[in-house]
Amino acid sequence: MIEQQGNYPTPAVAHEAMRKASVWRRFKKPLIVIGLLVAVVAGSLAIQSIGSNKALIPGVVLARSEGGGSANHDAKVTPLSFDLLTGWKYVEDQTPIPDTIKAYEGKYIEITGYLLPYGGSEEEPEYMLFQNLWGCCFGQSPEINHLLIVKMRGAKRIEDFSAPVAVRGIMRVGAMRDDGFLICLYHIEADLVLAK
Repeated sequence: MIEQQGNYPTPAVAHEAMRKASVWRRFKKPLIVIGLLVAVVAGSLAIQSIGSNKALIPGVVLARSEGGGSANHDAKVTPLSFDLLTGWKYVEDQTPIPDTIKAYEGKYIEITGYLLPYGGSEEEPEYMLFQNLWGCCFGQSPEINHLLIVKMRGAKRIEDFSAPVAVRGIMRVGAMRDDGFLICLYHIEADLVLAK
């Protein structure tokens, strides 16, 4: 609370307020200049970071397969959404894959999601593609019809998994098993992975 004499502050309070105002006036310009310099440097670093992280630049090719998928990267692309793939309940060995999904077998498709490394080799990397990463990493395991296996041949390994990607390639529909265990219902013989 400000000490007052009637409607006016005491001389000591008035003197202190004038001193603070004088200090502000004296350092205002240098502080503004320093603030602007910090903003410019931070912005420059952010731009450099984005420039070095191709996954953040939409449309940039992150991986291109030399042998898998379609040899013609300009082939007619059929869009596919996770809403279609996940819009039904699968019970192993009891539920058939819907015909609306089987119709994509052998088509050159594009689907958007998040990749996670799955396996494969340096020359033939494999990934899992999810609609989002929340259910995968922080909740329960995704349903088998909520993921796709992405196989690439002759492509460099993708290193950044923080941003969504568009995967293009030949869609394969049907149960894929490894040592008798169901691995997936859908996989893509991918030839392109693009930043989204």
